[in-house]
Amino acid sequence: LLVWLVQSYEERFGAKERLAKLAWQVMAMDSTVIDIAGRLHRWFYSSGRKSVRSAAQAKLHVLYNADLGLPVEAAISRGSSHDVRWARKLLRKLTGPTMMLFDRGYWDHGLFTWLITKKHAFVTRLKKVAKYRRIKKLGNGDWLVRFDRSKRTAIPYDLRLVRHKTISGEVIYFVTCLTDPESFSVEHIAAFYVRRWQIEIFFRDLKHVLKLHRVHSKTAGGIRCEIYAALCAYVLVKYLRAEAALKLEVPAEDLVFKRTLDILRVWMGNDIKRLYRAPAAQA
Repeated sequence: LLVWLVQSYEERFGAKERLAKLAWQVMAMDSTVIDIAGRLHRWFYSSGRKSVRSAAQAKLHVLYNADLGLPVEAAISRGSSHDVRWARKLLRKLTGPTMMLFDRGYWDHGLFTWLITKKHAFVTRLKKVAKYRRIKKLGNGDWLVRFDRSKRTAIPYDLRLVRHKTISGEVIYFVTCLTDPESFSVEHIAAFYVRRWQIEIFFRDLKHVLKLHRVHSKTAGGIRCEIYAALCAYVLVKYLRAEAALKLEVPAEDLVFKRTLDILRVWMGNDIKRLYRAPAAQA
């Protein structure tokens, strides 16, 4: 159902929201943990000890289309599962060249090599403990580097390390496979990574607006159903928001997700009341 809803949205609104300048689609990848209430199957316990109630968590792994503003793939695991393991399962479903945006939790040389081999691109932040050697200086705060200090985990490609200073003065180092400084400046690389923030906003709306910060099902199947139902509800609200934006002739981003959901709740509540009143009026 989630895949069908996303396809319906893309057919209706995708052409207007996709970046025509890019040869690839832009995807963000991240995960979030969701607390589970009550006793349930030991599969979801992060620590493996059923006596620790706080350890009962599920982890939601999401592949988020930044062009559409929607989750396109999702997987659910126990809270202690490593992100990289599930990232590879999600990325196998990519169709066509893709720009991947992810944080340091997905730092894995094997993952980087796989993305480059499959003709995908990526931008991520430099992991503090990562060891590399500089090969060539491309500009101010811009280098070609190799992550080959360890033969076992060496990346057989040149990567690019760029230094970007934010408006607040914070210095951030990005690693990417986009090695041409003329086509992709430091500002372009930083702008790509800023788009990753969309998935953080998505998790905020999912957990706090749609109230998925905690699930109440007590079986593994029920937990999955509850999470996927929330994902489908998110896409439906986004679909109706985009329809409203078309009629009002305003950008969809100008219509706040929470406000859209509040209006839908009022409208659905009034409609249900009319349905109950109809038989009484006929009698």
